[in-house]
Amino acid sequence: MPRPTSGRIVAALLTLLVPGLGHAWCGRRARGAAFFGLVGAAFVLGLLLGGSPGPVPARGTGALLTAAASHAVVLPALLVRAFGLGPAEPSSPTFEVATTYLVVAGVLNVLLALDAWDVAGERKP
Repeated sequence: MPRPTSGRIVAALLTLLVPGLGHAWCGRRARGAAFFGLVGAAFVLGLLLGGSPGPVPARGTGALLTAAASHAVVLPALLVRAFGLGPAEPSSPTFEVATTYLVVAGVLNVLLALDAWDVAGERKP
C-alpha cells in the first residue's frame, strides 16, 4: 500500500534538505548514499572552484533562477552562507564553472526530491 501524501512530502523535503536523505528514509539507503555522494561532490567542487550560493538578486530572471538553483541543496547552502565559506570572486577564471557545478547540484537535488516523492509513494521500485 502506498504511503499517504504526508509521507511523500516528508521524503521530498528530507531530500531537499540533505541529498539522498529522503531515499534513505524510504529504506533505499544505498541509493541515498550514492545520491548524497554525487550531489555532494558537485556542490563541494563548485565551492572549491571559487563559487558560492549567492544572495537572491533584486532583478533579472536568469540571476534569480541561478540563485534559486544553487540554494536547492538547502542545508549545505545555508551552512556555507552562515559560516561565510565560498568567497565567490566573480573575476576568478573558474567562477562560471564553479557556479555551473553549484547549479547542477541544486537542479539534480530537485529532481531527486521528485524521485523521493515517487519512491515514498511506492510508484517506483
